[in-house]
Amino acid sequence: MKVTILKEESNFLQFEFEGDTHTLSNALRKELWSLDGVEHASYHLSHPQVGKPVFFLKVGKGKPRKVFLEAVAELKKKNKEMRSLLKKLA
Repeated sequence: MKVTILKEESNFLQFEFEGDTHTLSNALRKELWSLDGVEHASYHLSHPQVGKPVFFLKVGKGKPRKVFLEAVAELKKKNKEMRSLLKKLA
């Protein structure tokens, strides 16, 4: 999946995903809100079939790119845990 940084400031990051709609976007938004220092985390999808989600992340402390990467790492961890649980069910 390709991530393009559209705007980056000391406490703000705007980026877009290529190849996703609401699936990963909702999970990432929720994960961002669970992290310390996040003041705003949302995304906009201009068209449900051909649009690319554009994220808006504002942090009160820390660097927004680092917070974004922390959220991605946490989602990867949760995905790994879920796969492990599903394998046990099969």
